[in-house]
Amino acid sequence: MRRRRDLKMPRPAMSPSVDVVCPIYHTNHDARMTVRLWFSGTAPHPQKSWMDPRPQMGEASDIPRHRRIRAPMPDAAPAQTPLVTPLPVPVIRPLVDADADGLIALIDLCWSAYPGCILNVDAELPELRHYASHVGARGGAAWVAVAGGDPAAPATADTILASCAVMAAEGEPVGHFELFKLYVSPRARRSGLARRMLVRAIEHARDAGSRHLMLWTDTRFTEGHAFYEAQGFTRGPLTRALHDLSRSVEYRYDLPLGSGA
Repeated sequence: MRRRRDLKMPRPAMSPSVDVVCPIYHTNHDARMTVRLWFSGTAPHPQKSWMDPRPQMGEASDIPRHRRIRAPMPDAAPAQTPLVTPLPVPVIRPLVDADADGLIALIDLCWSAYPGCILNVDAELPELRHYASHVGARGGAAWVAVAGGDPAAPATADTILASCAVMAAEGEPVGHFELFKLYVSPRARRSGLARRMLVRAIEHARDAGSRHLMLWTDTRFTEGHAFYEAQGFTRGPLTRALHDLSRSVEYRYDLPLGSGA
């Protein structure tokens, strides 16, 4: 039987097509094409697909305009990607002394990301055991961000997401305030939480009559430096060595406080 070369086979019944823009690479130039997929068979296991590559308008291509490629589909539907559990909405509230365990756990977690940073609370930072009282005695304020469980319950390593404190700066001109203990858990970073904590501190400093905020930060805390600079802080030439177990050297950052955050 003679085969007619001009015989056109009818296209089988198919579901609606989907256009996908893909890169195509040629010897002399690159271009893009739209791959149009038609699916035949019964969902969710289509048996075959047809790809119709068509150049984007105004772009050259060596591929014939109506070339059609027939390709088999996989025998089974791909496995579903498990859904990621969203982070609970954090609640920012004033720090209390009962949050000490959670606060210490958060600071230890953040420090552990940097080689050589050692947190020895009893030897070097005993005020962390009652940090809310320590800050309050200097006319300052401190906050924690917690998520999960009762937000009024003492913060724990599992519920605390961030911390921040601000108080009058010692050895500085009257009206200068200092930012302390701004830490954010790795699982809550790039969510805007650090900015929210900083705004709390700035608002408190302004309400207390401050027009200047400063801080000291370890030279190794590079992510923190990037954050402060993005918020308008300027790193000055001064550094200080703490002569502690971590052999810390710190940069000074300053932020003049205007009328708005």
